[in-house]
Amino acid sequence: MKVIVFVCGFLVWTAGLGGLSGCAASRSEAAFEVIANIKTGDNPHGIWFDRTRDLAYVACSGADQIDVIDCRTLKVIDSLPAGNVPLDVVASADERYLIATQFQGEELIKFRRIGGPIEKRWKVGEGGSLFAPRHNSDLVYLTCEFADRLVVFDRRAMEITASYETGDQPYPAAVTKDGRYAFVPNKGDNSVTVIDLTIGQTIATIAVGEQPQGGALTQDDRYYIVAESEQDSVAFIDAITHEVVARITEGVGRRPFAVAVTLDGTYGIINNAGGSTVSILDIAREQIIGEIETGEQPIVVRMHPDGKRIFVSNEVSGTVTVLKQRQN
Repeated sequence: MKVIVFVCGFLVWTAGLGGLSGCAASRSEAAFEVIANIKTGDNPHGIWFDRTRDLAYVACSGADQIDVIDCRTLKVIDSLPAGNVPLDVVASADERYLIATQFQGEELIKFRRIGGPIEKRWKVGEGGSLFAPRHNSDLVYLTCEFADRLVVFDRRAMEITASYETGDQPYPAAVTKDGRYAFVPNKGDNSVTVIDLTIGQTIATIAVGEQPQGGALTQDDRYYIVAESEQDSVAFIDAITHEVVARITEGVGRRPFAVAVTLDGTYGIINNAGGSTVSILDIAREQIIGEIETGEQPIVVRMHPDGKRIFVSNEVSGTVTVLKQRQN
């Protein structure tokens, strides 16, 4: 049985984790703390950090704008018009421009980082949603949910360099550090497509639980951890054999949307889009150690490059929660 209590503002699991009863609260609170809840435009989603690490750009899809957060003061300092339902944003390699997805349409758009009119459009496919959170060199990887495509965009050349078929209704991909393999969860057919990007071919289609909507590779690229939204679980997939080797249900919140891995490789952050929390996964132990309140419908989790802070966009609350990982 799972028992829930509030401790110092955190919602935590105190039982039901295979012998962790009574220690989950202390372990999760020792690992993370909430340091800010920032009000943004409506329906925030994807987040991009500039190379100085001082600015975060938040795609606010309900407001058709990109909000700019000062990462030192943790306040919104600007809002930039960004087309039609921008779900995510990245910068060009020289950081003069922003490139935003257009979920209501088939395009990426380009405009100056300081704001201004749309200067260029690229057709990518219907339902361009979120970029893969891990970027390799100048390449970024965008899934188009209603076109069943994975699109590769070069931020330096400012052009689309490749496009690959996926399964039905793909969600954000995860790409290995060497840029060779992409793991794409397909909500529509309960599968994960593995694409060898060097040869442009699908090399595996892995059956997983119901409605996989997002996942992440561990920092050593050994496992791909995918959220199975409809059944409130996450699965570990061996990235070499392409087999499901573990599944976690205890402690996962309602409708897990995705998984993000901390830069030190220790924890997975699972955003529970059916509620207002993120679950904390101890990757080595394959156990949930706690749950932290963020905002209503946490939808995207992005790691700040400093390796200490985690930004969580809360779609319904219209906020970004900032967590700080405590140092051991």
